[in-house]
Amino acid sequence: MHKNKDFPVWLKSLFVILGFLLLFYLADVLTFLYSDWKHLLPRNRYLNNLSWFSLRIGLIVLFTSLLVRGNVLHALGLDRRFLQGMALAFVFTLPMLTGPSLFYGFNSNISFYDIWLYGFHAAFWEELLMRSFLFGLLFRYLRRGFIPAGLLAAVFFGMGHVYQGNDFLSALMAFLVTAMGSLWYSWLYIEWRNNAGINIGLHLFMNLSWVIWDLQGGAAGEAWPNVFRAVTIALSIVYTVKVICKKQGFAVNKSVLWINAGDGGRAEG
Repeated sequence: MHKNKDFPVWLKSLFVILGFLLLFYLADVLTFLYSDWKHLLPRNRYLNNLSWFSLRIGLIVLFTSLLVRGNVLHALGLDRRFLQGMALAFVFTLPMLTGPSLFYGFNSNISFYDIWLYGFHAAFWEELLMRSFLFGLLFRYLRRGFIPAGLLAAVFFGMGHVYQGNDFLSALMAFLVTAMGSLWYSWLYIEWRNNAGINIGLHLFMNLSWVIWDLQGGAAGEAWPNVFRAVTIALSIVYTVKVICKKQGFAVNKSVLWINAGDGGRAEG
């Protein structure tokens, strides 16, 4: 973080939160500013979505560069061992990717665009914004505690999935499930020493399990998909505790719960 006494930590924290809100509601902001801003994007749906994706990611990188000195990729958890995290995430999600074949049919209507949009785009964008930018910068660089930073990300992550509910109860379940999932993602991100690959990979392959199989129920899901999801979560937790934490110690401990009094979570794994 820049050693600039003119910008206290609380002001930098406010910048992160306001920047997050702008990015989170970017489509609404653009709609407010322009009566028909979508005409600025290409008509081809692939180029259109790629342009939208590039704009989102570019703004995250820009806002991060205004706060963090040096390697922005490092600040966002995209540098070291990213592919290793993605590969292990694939292994953890094998129960979700293969288990539904016992009870559900293959989604014959799936397209490459569906895989891109609901898989890679959604996972990369949401994890980079929620985990690396909002939670990561607050916890790692601005020394906000794991609980307040994690809960803030969890609330917005849950809010972003309430649309999957058909009524109040199902919307509430979608919120609670994804909010708890956000805390799990945040914990993994820090224990893996800020490796966004584990979060993006898990999010990507878990989303794909809903796309490639004819599953229903959104984030809350049905019984069997939730069983396979529970196995995936258990595998990731057991491996993290038995391998990562056993080797390097717990990065999330009592010294970082309310105020990050540790090393800022910046150590590499």
